[in-house]
Amino acid sequence: METIRSGFMRLSKSDIIKGFVMAFATPILVYLADIIGVPGFTFDTLDIGLLIKIGLASGFTYLIKNLLTDSKGKVLGRWG
Repeated sequence: METIRSGFMRLSKSDIIKGFVMAFATPILVYLADIIGVPGFTFDTLDIGLLIKIGLASGFTYLIKNLLTDSKGKVLGRWG
């Protein structure tokens, strides 16, 4: 399988798609962990605003990580 890597300070189409997947999947996993971890969980205790913030943060973090790594996976072209 061929790996598609974007260059330093560039995002490929797959990077953006993966960023959206991260932004969508992370809050779902946080929500599921909340259901499992809290006895007596009800939907009244669900904080949608917090889940949206978590999703946005995870998606943007993924995109920033991809912007700051080069095609060889080195951060800022030096480390890694």
